[in-house]
Amino acid sequence: MVRSAPICRMVTPMRLRRSLCGLMVAMVAAGCGKRAVSDTNSEGVGGSGAVAAATVPKVRIEHLKLLSSELQFTAQTTVAGMDAYVKSVKREADQTFATVASTFSLLLAFTCSPTSVELKVAIDGEAPSALLKQFHDRVVQLPRLPVQNAPVSFELQLDITE
Repeated sequence: MVRSAPICRMVTPMRLRRSLCGLMVAMVAAGCGKRAVSDTNSEGVGGSGAVAAATVPKVRIEHLKLLSSELQFTAQTTVAGMDAYVKSVKREADQTFATVASTFSLLLAFTCSPTSVELKVAIDGEAPSALLKQFHDRVVQLPRLPVQNAPVSFELQLDITE
């Protein structure tokens, strides 16, 4: 007799929270890059057969790391809220560093509460200090991450290329 694997698994609250945090990180990361596009039609015929090169963004999210516990994070904010907030931070970086002719990385440490956001910035490489100050000031003025009661913390690494 051949046994097949069960079709569905029991989802415990802890497993659900872990999958929500994983989904949160995956959604944010997926929203920040572009894929290569082929000029063939849906059946794979036509066009020159060449694949367009993927556009390499000037600002790229390298990683997002939750510093608060997964339980606290899922209790205090939402995937959609986190996604929107991180994308707005990336947009600010895109605008601020659009003309920079150097390569560097920023490690942004956020502590978000219902009433404020604290941002600490670490730099790896050469970055213009005036633009860093402008970026910091613009990010702390963004609409805040929607947080319920207790603060949550996370790190976001942005890589800026020439």
